[in-house]
Amino acid sequence: MSHKQFPLKFYFSLKDRLEQLSADNPIELALIVFFAAFLLVVSLSFPYYSFAFYENVLVEAHGMLLDLLIIGVFVYWLD
Repeated sequence: MSHKQFPLKFYFSLKDRLEQLSADNPIELALIVFFAAFLLVVSLSFPYYSFAFYENVLVEAHGMLLDLLIIGVFVYWLD
């Protein structure tokens, strides 16, 4: 295999693996894409974070957990 064929072979094998994963387990693929995007965004923007930002993230996280609890109870009640 020459050095020019390596990127194409890697691309097609990765493409085949992603297609197989999307057919077999789309939730796992969505989690992989989410964490890859999360790592990219956090690593590029980490130097710009301040203490106030972390405080606001914690406030929003608590609000999201409360929303999930309320929605979960509501969905359970409807079932």
